[in-house]
Amino acid sequence: MQIDPEGRERRALDTLVAFEGAAVLEIGSGDGRLARVWTDRAVLCVGVDLDRPSDDGALQLGTRATATQLPFRKHVFDIAVLGWSL
Repeated sequence: MQIDPEGRERRALDTLVAFEGAAVLEIGSGDGRLARVWTDRAVLCVGVDLDRPSDDGALQLGTRATATQLPFRKHVFDIAVLGWSL
């Protein structure tokens, strides 16, 4: 299944936030479909997902991790995106 093959979600986010040169965290990244879009523009792009194994650059944290308890120092990320992760 291909989610948003026309790229509408990505274009909508691009109108709201400047990803150029930013450190981006995608929470609930799944296979990293959004995080991969910004890797060429962001200085740092990390995808985090609790339910998927680490692949394609995604970081597996385990079941005890939460969006407020990530293994990064404070103020590392400029932008956090939670697309389709509810």
